[in-house]
Amino acid sequence: MRVSVTDLDQLRYYQNSDMELGDLLARLRRETPPTRAMAAGTAFHDLLEHSAEVELVDVEHQGFRFVFDLDAEIAIPTMREIKVEKVYRVGSTDVTLVGMVDAIEGGAGYDHKLTARFDAERYANAIQWRAYCDIFRCQRFTYNVFVAKDEGDRILVRSFEPLTFWSYPCLRRDLMTSLREFVEFAREHLPERFAAAA
Repeated sequence: MRVSVTDLDQLRYYQNSDMELGDLLARLRRETPPTRAMAAGTAFHDLLEHSAEVELVDVEHQGFRFVFDLDAEIAIPTMREIKVEKVYRVGSTDVTLVGMVDAIEGGAGYDHKLTARFDAERYANAIQWRAYCDIFRCQRFTYNVFVAKDEGDRILVRSFEPLTFWSYPCLRRDLMTSLREFVEFAREHLPERFAAAA
């Protein structure tokens, strides 16, 4: 069965919020069209991925205008947008965990986030950074969080909040717990995942 790192965090969000089951299933089945915020995030990722050593001030990219109103120096490693797959055995099921890390360098992984509100707890609780630390054997993982305001005609990037988490001894156990929960959930609600794997 193939599972994306994002799938694991979607299930975790559902378990800890008032999201409806139907909404979660639509997201997991990729039936939900991207929102404007999601499209802006995708464009922002692409902008950073293709940025050289230049000053970003006012940039048009993929239909969005990003205006940077902050004083920050952001180091983005040259190894960017790395797709990865790793197989984990969960009970009697082989689960191929799939992800795309935004950047990696040495023992560190990075992910860029564009958000309207900085919420450190949300990132701390995420499975994403744990999964990438395990897959890449990273010692640390940093979220490059850009806080922005959508003003309609432009996205005003107002602050840069880097947030780093470190690998820990029980990290693999916590990741396996999340994978197990997803497999159990999929058996009941996403039988097509098992049919596709057969």
